[in-house]
Amino acid sequence: MSKPKRPIYASDTHAWDHCRRQAWFLFHPPSVEPPESDRFHELIKNMGDEHEAEVMDSFEGAVKAKSITHTKELIAQRTAVIYQPKFRDDENDLLGTPDFLLLTDEGYQVADAKLALSVEKNRAILAQLGIYQRLLANSQNAAGDEQALPNPHVFLGDGEAFEVDLEIAELATQFLRDMQNLKASEAKPDAHFAYSKCSACVFLDLCLDEFESTDDLTLSPAIDARTAAQLKQQHFETLSSVAQAQPEDILEAPFLRNPDKRLRIVQQAQSLKSGDVI
Repeated sequence: MSKPKRPIYASDTHAWDHCRRQAWFLFHPPSVEPPESDRFHELIKNMGDEHEAEVMDSFEGAVKAKSITHTKELIAQRTAVIYQPKFRDDENDLLGTPDFLLLTDEGYQVADAKLALSVEKNRAILAQLGIYQRLLANSQNAAGDEQALPNPHVFLGDGEAFEVDLEIAELATQFLRDMQNLKASEAKPDAHFAYSKCSACVFLDLCLDEFESTDDLTLSPAIDARTAAQLKQQHFETLSSVAQAQPEDILEAPFLRNPDKRLRIVQQAQSLKSGDVI
């Protein structure tokens, strides 16, 4: 009998936005011992907790929710500030715990404390707020009318309070659909290597072995996923094949229009394969 998969959490938006494979691993954990988070991630977590505590201190009489049932009781009592309210959507096996619910004249407002200085282009945060908004709406009325709720608030890392009036419902829907598909799929999604993206991932070693065994093009800092797709169309399937080419062998194409870039791609591959500095 297979082990039940974990629920989807609103906080999973960060893995979802970062890498589909990382999000897939949440539901299909590898059999090896899970790696520990590094010191940098611990530092960021501690800073986030401190920021949340500072926001908490700015409210008087905030009450911490102990459970989903307790959250409902606090809402029914019209508690002014509810700390860490807990919600569950059984139909989608979805859980969410925003930092705060604030009682306004228009009803309860979702509020979250984030270290970010801006959220307008942060898909992970916007999708997470969209999920919180959906969970709150479902708990407030049978129709789940998110439009009837006040816009979510974010307490940014610089102390600014920002009201999110962007379209977050669509992002929340996309996140939930993608995560449900990843949860149901037994096939590990394709991925590519990018040092800045992958270096801090707890699953780096698992993926890196695969990238190295297939001589993946994106092991080169000069080749991103879009460039790799164009190279494969020209039958450069591995980093070794690029290293054996001449710059003029690579045809001009989208993401390969600049001759200097084509030269850099070949030289970077040759350097990585030979170990020599070019």
